[in-house]
This record gives sequence, structure tokens and C-alpha cells, in this order.
Amino acid sequence: MSTPRPAYALAVVAGASALAAFVLASYRLGATSLWLDETFTVVDASRSWLDVFTWTSERWSPHPPLYYAVVKASMAVCGATEACVRGPSALAHAGAAALAAVIAGRLFGLLPALTTGALWASLPYAIKYAQQARHYSLLALLGLAALALTIRGLDLDGAGAARSRVFVALGFVVGAMVWTHLFALPLLGALALFWCGWFVRRSRSSWRAHARPWITSIAVAIITIAPLGPPLLRNWQADPSGHFASRPGPVENVGALIGDLLTLATDAWPLTALAVVPWLIASQRLLHVGLVALAVAPLAVVVARNPSHFVPLRYFMPSVAIMTMAIGSGWGIAAAAVLGRGTVRARVAAAVLVFAALGVALGTRIASDLRRHFAADGYERWDQVAAFVAADSTSGDAVVAVPYEIVRWPLVAYDPGRPVVDAADPNFAAALADAGRVYVVASHIDRPERRAARQAALRRLAALGFVRERSPAAPTDEHVELLVYRRR
Repeated sequence: MSTPRPAYALAVVAGASALAAFVLASYRLGATSLWLDETFTVVDASRSWLDVFTWTSERWSPHPPLYYAVVKASMAVCGATEACVRGPSALAHAGAAALAAVIAGRLFGLLPALTTGALWASLPYAIKYAQQARHYSLLALLGLAALALTIRGLDLDGAGAARSRVFVALGFVVGAMVWTHLFALPLLGALALFWCGWFVRRSRSSWRAHARPWITSIAVAIITIAPLGPPLLRNWQADPSGHFASRPGPVENVGALIGDLLTLATDAWPLTALAVVPWLIASQRLLHVGLVALAVAPLAVVVARNPSHFVPLRYFMPSVAIMTMAIGSGWGIAAAAVLGRGTVRARVAAAVLVFAALGVALGTRIASDLRRHFAADGYERWDQVAAFVAADSTSGDAVVAVPYEIVRWPLVAYDPGRPVVDAADPNFAAALADAGRVYVVASHIDRPERRAARQAALRRLAALGFVRERSPAAPTDEHVELLVYRRR
């Protein structure tokens, strides 16, 4: 199934890919404020180890606890700084680059390994989430690990300790994926179909012998996932925000999801089209089509069901990684085909033309996207908001968070040094009895009920004798509104 290649050459390519990925993911890693979802990560990772693993928190979360445990360990080493809590994502991005290169090398050869590793390492969409304290880079790494172990298991025929270890490891990786994010389940379903396709190609006489290690792997995965069952059921029943709710039919953005997956969120269709070159080569066709199918198949879940919560492409980050491998290896196979034909001079000339065209097209698009990403001054400046309140306020002042159930958490991650109150609290007036100034912090006012909550908070402040105060020094942010009120 795999193409033998010198192990040291593939190791060099994988190491170089990982290094390039880590360097790019580390650039300005701590330069911008955590955004809302990242502050959720900090809050959840700040709980006790028991609370982390039992999914117990004052803040309801739909996500399993493994990633929070990883971030908690990182915070124990270097604190709750932006770079520290984002560090695990950068490391996972580097590991995924190495794994993608290794898988492409084993399946298609050294040149596809090089193009795959380089593409994932520099892919703007992957780097964007490699620089966030969220689950997605770790999920991509685990998805590629599951694929690598699957391929290794298919390569090892017959019984043996080595094969058994591979399938046991695969079971643990599958369990770790579910412990990281519930959107791992669609990819695992696609992998199961991949396994079934492999079984169909086996003779009936050997089916049981070949099925046994897979059954072992499934059993290990079930045992690994089982402790997650009770807290998952508890969260499913609670579900105050409707994350687990869905209705029949496709999500509204299903077309955009598929388009972004096929172009790796670059909208560069010509670059994607070049990746189908392996489909013209009989020896590579089945494997390459299988990779593309494995990447696209998980999106079937959002074609069949429409979750009430918005579904972005980052939930399918393992699919993005696998599609990157399909496209990157396609470029490598195309280049290898050009290099393997004609005279030496003709091959060199063709290679120069192919790589020049590819380099200019891809390099221009990726470089442009990376420049925009690295030049951005953050998405939500919670650090500046908290710092302003801490410097401008005096004893007795307070912060009103709108909506309270969302905005209070960034103000836990970035403590402004003043109490954070809810305008809907019956004791709201008593909480502001000693306040000379009140700082209204509002964000994500994108629904009618949240706009109504903002207006109600401002009316209550006016009724308590507070008036708006213009503060030129207050930070401005299109995503976070900061209003200063003083007692009349």
C-alpha cells in the first residue's frame, strides 16, 4: 500500500515541515488579546483537575475536557499569558505538519511528502487556529494520527505484537479525539467506512483474522470514551444554549463549507484542480480519491442535519488537514510525473515552469493571506478593556456585563479589578450603591434578545441616576463596546 522510501529522508522532510509550521505559528503568538472563545478556554482550564475531567463548571460548555486539561498543564508551566495558553495549539500544528508529511510520503513518495508538509505548515487557515487557544489544531493532529495508524494497520498483515500495538494505539487516539471535540465523530464515521471498504477487498476465509484487531481497537476506544458518558449525558440534558439541538435538512452555509474545504479556505480553485492529476494515474487513483472522500464525507452530517448553533469549517479541522494532504500530495505527484519524463533538459525545463507557476500562484495567495493575518491587531481587545477599567476606576466602581452570561467570562480571564454585575439581577441597585462610575461592557449583541438586554441595562442605569460620560481614553473596538457612566 505504501511506497518504500529512505526513512531518514522522510524524517528530514517531516522535521523540516514541523519546524516551519512551529515558526509560523509562533510568530506574534502572544501579541493580541484572547478573543471570547479563548477566554472560555482559560476559565475552563483554571478549574481543578477533578472539575476539568468531570466536565463540572459554573460555565456550561458543550466541549469535552481533554483540550482544557492540556491547556491547564501548559498554564501550570508558564501561566495564563496569551502565548502560554496558545502554545499547545502551535505545537499541535507543528505535529500535524510532520504527520501529514509522513502519511503523504508513505502513500505517494518523498516529493508529495515535501509539498504536503510545506502546504500545511504555511496554510493561513491552519495557522489562524494554531494561534488560538481552542481545540481545533489538536483535533487535526489527532485526526491525522488516527489516519496514520489506520494506514499502518492496513500495511501490517497477519498477527503479531507490532500489529496489536498499532490497533490498541488507534483505539486510544480515537478515544482522545472524542474527548477533545464531539465533531470528531463524523470523521470517525468516515474512517469506519474506509475500514469497511478494506474488509470488502479481503477474502471471506481471512475476514475473521483481519477483523479481530479492528474489534480490539473499537473495544479500546469504547473503554476510553466510556467515562465521558455521564457528564456528556448531563450536559446534553442541560444544554441551555441549544448546542445539541438540530433539525432535518442541510445547514444554511453548507455550500460555503464544501467550497472552503475543497480550496482550503483560499478560494483558489485552479490550485485545487491541479490536485486531481493523481486521478489520471492508475496506480495512485484509488488512494487519492479515497483521501478526498475521507475529507469530504464528515460534512454529510451537516447536509443531513441543521444544528441550531452555527457550524464553521474549523469544526472539521481534521478534514481540512486531510484535504491539505490530498491537494499537497497531488501537486507532488504532478511534479514527479513531469520530472520523470523526457530528457534531462526537458524535465528540468518542465519542472521549472511547473514550480514557477505553482510557486507564484500559491505563494502570492498564501503570502497575502498570511500578511493580513499577522498584521491584524486581534479580534476582540478584552485585555485593553480590562486594563482601562482597572486604571480609570476607583474603589466602589463596578462593571455591567451585557449579556452577562457571555461577557462575564472575558472579565474573569482579564480581571478588571472591579465587581462584574448583571443588570437583570434583582440586587442590581444595591450592587451599585457605592459606585461613582459604572463601566458597561457589551459584546456579541447580534440577537434581538441581547439588544433588548443592552437597552434594559442602560435604562436601569439612567433610573439609578447615572449619565453617560465621554472618555476619549477608552479603547475602541468594533466587537466590544465600552461605555462609561458616572453618578449624576
